[in-house]
Amino acid sequence: MHRGIFLGGASLLALLSATASAHAQSGGSGGYQLEEVVVTAQKRAEDVSKVPLAITAVTGETLERQRVDTLQQLRNIDPSVNFRQSTGPHSSSFLIRGVGTSSFSTGVEQSVSTVVDGVVLGDPSSAQDLADVERVEILRGPQGMLFGKNASAGVVSITTRNPELDEFAGRVRASIGEREDQQLQTVLNVPLSSTLAVRLVGGYRHLQESVVNVRNGRPIDPIDIRSARLKLLWRPSDDLKALLSANYSYSRHFCCSPAWSQTTPGYIVAYSNALHGVVASPDNTQAALDYQPIGNAKVYGASLAIEYQLGDYALASITGYQESHRLGVFDGDQHAFNYLSFNGSTNSYRNISQELRIASPIGERFDYVAGLYYYESWLKGIIYQAGYLQSMAPPMTQPTAAATLRSSAKYSVNDSQSVAAFVQANFHLTEQFNLVAGLRFTHDDVTLLYDNATFIPGSLPVSATIRGLRQSIEHDNVSWRFGPQYQLTPDVMLYASVARGYKGPGMSGVTVNTVADNQAVLPEIPTAYEAGMKGKFFDRRLQVGLNLFHAEYKDFQAQVSDISTANFATVIKNAGRLETRGVEVQLQARPTPELTLGFGGAYVDAKYKDFAGVTCYFRQPEPPCAPPPLAPTSATRLFNAKGLGLAGAPKWTYSATADYRRPDLVAGFDGFAAAAWNWQDDVVYSVNGDPGTRQKAFGLLSGEIGIEPQGGPWRFSIWGKNILDERWASQISASPVPSQNPGGYYRWRSPDSFRRVGLQLDVRF
Repeated sequence: MHRGIFLGGASLLALLSATASAHAQSGGSGGYQLEEVVVTAQKRAEDVSKVPLAITAVTGETLERQRVDTLQQLRNIDPSVNFRQSTGPHSSSFLIRGVGTSSFSTGVEQSVSTVVDGVVLGDPSSAQDLADVERVEILRGPQGMLFGKNASAGVVSITTRNPELDEFAGRVRASIGEREDQQLQTVLNVPLSSTLAVRLVGGYRHLQESVVNVRNGRPIDPIDIRSARLKLLWRPSDDLKALLSANYSYSRHFCCSPAWSQTTPGYIVAYSNALHGVVASPDNTQAALDYQPIGNAKVYGASLAIEYQLGDYALASITGYQESHRLGVFDGDQHAFNYLSFNGSTNSYRNISQELRIASPIGERFDYVAGLYYYESWLKGIIYQAGYLQSMAPPMTQPTAAATLRSSAKYSVNDSQSVAAFVQANFHLTEQFNLVAGLRFTHDDVTLLYDNATFIPGSLPVSATIRGLRQSIEHDNVSWRFGPQYQLTPDVMLYASVARGYKGPGMSGVTVNTVADNQAVLPEIPTAYEAGMKGKFFDRRLQVGLNLFHAEYKDFQAQVSDISTANFATVIKNAGRLETRGVEVQLQARPTPELTLGFGGAYVDAKYKDFAGVTCYFRQPEPPCAPPPLAPTSATRLFNAKGLGLAGAPKWTYSATADYRRPDLVAGFDGFAAAAWNWQDDVVYSVNGDPGTRQKAFGLLSGEIGIEPQGGPWRFSIWGKNILDERWASQISASPVPSQNPGGYYRWRSPDSFRRVGLQLDVRF
């Protein structure tokens, strides 16, 4: 059925241009059109329908109407994107078209770049919420040409609202709902003079936990976030603008706690659960843990953006600084006995960046954007582990007495420097035909310092003691993009491109057996092909986007099992190649002045073409799984995942939205209503294709209905998220210690895995 939707939509596109032309000649029925969205995807302000890229762009007003207020919920506006939240700055990540980065290593960065107000964030989850946003742009496919650091799979660019010089204004938004959903947001815009203005944004968010520890009755993962942002605008003339921004947020939140969905009778996890009344099932929200998970994060930063119009040339400078400090410690064995109950990490992350850019005037045969870019980051992380590692295998009904305490602290410092120069040019061969070409040269230098030793006096080490390891890697790269753009009519544009992307080198540093182990990870190189069309039809009441893509990634950076020595370990390495291909469709329509409809869909076929060293799942029959020659035990079985789909990448996804405004619903009041439906196909969350980690297809329904006085200062609404209460899992994993629960699984839930209905009041002044 879903394939039919896409095929029918593609066939319809062939008829739209002629139909729209005939409609225009007949006179149409003017008076209302779709909202135009201006983006800066090519470092210039342009109508999104004129940009030859696969891009989804929505305004802040649209985000508010669809109640998209966290990074995880961006999947609601673009079916090709997803966000994986975790405890570390590099294990939280976006995925676009199935491709992303998720690892415990602090030395490998993201495949999808997160940019806020022009500044690249090394820690994506430092953008805690989407408050007072002007627009969000999601660029799919390699985008490192103009967007700086590590954008081999795409870019998520968030632009917040700037101060306004001519208006004193403010807003207070308060919302309450089920599951202790409490949100408060305040915005204040203050003109200080005719050339100076400040904008202040404050926010608070609280949400009930997903999992409770039954041993002490305490919640494990409630959400509490406080945030603030200040933007100061100075505009002494039409040619000069300077914008100083500062942000701060603090969250007291452990992310993310799983609950057992399946256990094996006779093993310690089943015994622990039965002892404390926990029933493993897909709907389980209880855990029995002897260590209470804790977590918090503090994030702050600043940026200075200066724009100067030098005649017909636009000059820009963006200086950025971000810092984050995170703590996340949890029960590593996920049961009530101390096998490895203390497991987690602390991370301190800083990055600075500087971009200088010049844009030539447009309107001639040739125009360009060129610039220089510098980025440096420092990440200090410590991974802690402690426990007794005693035997917990059947037929014992409980573990043997604790005997020897073991501990380890893996300390790593990663210093990453990147320098780049770039240029992208347009060659306007005719009024309709344009060639886009770009080059970027990048030099990267990454250094790792690593130590591993016990941190509890008198304990034995969990793993090999390594002291004083220092390694580094340098790399030069030239990435490029080339493609034609043809304006078929004033409202219909065709485009194609081929691009060579780049994700810089890194260092593994997860598990090190000897100081001689090579921790260097080579760059990840994608080659991507795109072709598409964008058009506006029926007097700009219908907007259509269609995009075909195919990309291959060489030297894919991934977390795998290391079989090079007898000491079996997990490392980050260049595991092989992957491929992603498919089609994306976007439709927007405004059939009446009051009603706006939207549809977005994607078919993504993402699979591994070569991925050696993947651990077999429990009782995996095919492909053949055999112990590698140097494996320490026969239980260690590995295989090449070639041909399997990418972990966490559904093939079919789509979303549909409706927004209705009813003027004069009752005397002096306007009414409004909005609804959104988001659906995704089955997805397997493990690299090895373990069927036990499959999340079945599901859909999420959300909506809002409300009323506001005509021209008045307030609006009131009733809202709902996941109205059908679909209990989906954002991640499913096999037992962390397979010998203690062979064939067992646990699952994590997003906050949006539970229904929430509530009330909201907006007051403006």
